[in-house]
Amino acid sequence: MKIKTNHIQEYLRDYIKCIYENKFTLAGYSLLAGGLTSLKLGQLVQSNSLEEFITSIGAISIGAGITSLLTSGLGIVTFYDYKRTKECLNKKDRLKIKQIADGAFYCNSVGIKLAIREHNQEMRKNLWKN
Repeated sequence: MKIKTNHIQEYLRDYIKCIYENKFTLAGYSLLAGGLTSLKLGQLVQSNSLEEFITSIGAISIGAGITSLLTSGLGIVTFYDYKRTKECLNKKDRLKIKQIADGAFYCNSVGIKLAIREHNQEMRKNLWKN
């Protein structure tokens, strides 16, 4: 089975957009990266008290990052509703979008709003081309 590289790149690009839009997921990844960096930096520091402080900050950041990522479901819900909404917009299925949006939580609504915003931008761009 041949994997289409452009298909994977599209999914990855869309997932990164969803991470950026979902502030809990963005904060989670940022805290995780910062915490790992702090742990490594703590190993390079010569002073014991400073090393303990930096390592503690790193551990707290990692914990907060993991909590934020788990709370936001790693942004997967945002990504899923983003893709679903884009598909509905392409099919011009407004009723289905309303069904998706009804009862949507924060992560869901971020994906829905991102898809609608991109669709509207694309429509405006195509309007000026004609």
